[in-house]
Amino acid sequence: MKTLQIVNIQKQPLAEITWEAPDKLTVEVFDQKYATEINFFVDGVRQKGIPMRTGKSEEKSNLMVDERVTIGLENEKFLQVLSDVVGRLKFGGQRVFGVIK
Repeated sequence: MKTLQIVNIQKQPLAEITWEAPDKLTVEVFDQKYATEINFFVDGVRQKGIPMRTGKSEEKSNLMVDERVTIGLENEKFLQVLSDVVGRLKFGGQRVFGVIK
């Protein structure tokens, strides 16, 4: 079981997302002002996964190949990738961050 806490810039927790292998995700929202936005966001990543772009080099040439991968709930990296995505978001006009515990 891993936990991701969504915190604002003052480090006040707004929500906590708990991931249990293989694909159980629970959300607890502490500040109800953001409940609709946070639940909508989490439902989207729960259903569609998180698109992630990676690059890899080709062995026979000096080219980098852009690769798109979708990270789903079953992936061990799910919370880490979700934390990166949360760091680029704003809820209620506030910048937020993802902290894995």
